[in-house]
Amino acid sequence: MKIASCALLLAIAPVALAQQAAPSKGAPVVVPAPGKTLATAEQYSACLDSADEARARQVAIQKRRAAYEDSVRQLQVELKAHMDAKDTIKPGSRQADAWNNNSQLLNARSAAINTEAGAIEKDIAEHNRLGNEARERCSNLQVTAEVREAVTAARQKKP
Repeated sequence: MKIASCALLLAIAPVALAQQAAPSKGAPVVVPAPGKTLATAEQYSACLDSADEARARQVAIQKRRAAYEDSVRQLQVELKAHMDAKDTIKPGSRQADAWNNNSQLLNARSAAINTEAGAIEKDIAEHNRLGNEARERCSNLQVTAEVREAVTAARQKKP
């Protein structure tokens, strides 16, 4: 029986948002770099929302991966015990029938665990794709202090 390892790297980097230090009185006005425009409150808010969603996805994936790894460890323990019992069973006996039935159950669990590993891999790939899109969209935003403060205040009011 082969158990697929889920040696996946969660190559997940948080979405980088260009933020400026809190303005002091008389702080200079933000001037966009040549060829760039200042982000709107909606754009900045959308980037912050996508960062929140990325963190939630990452936590969910990490929980699923931990549960997967626990399942693999448990199955390995049961498989070892199962294989150790093989030498004590007489062929054609009731014990042999029970051992064979248990083999089928363990094989089915192994297949389910392997399917879960594939699903986790797909979820990680999708998470990374979404993270890359968000980085492209948000990493170079230039935001005025007023927009940043307004968006931060609006987000703090959300439940």
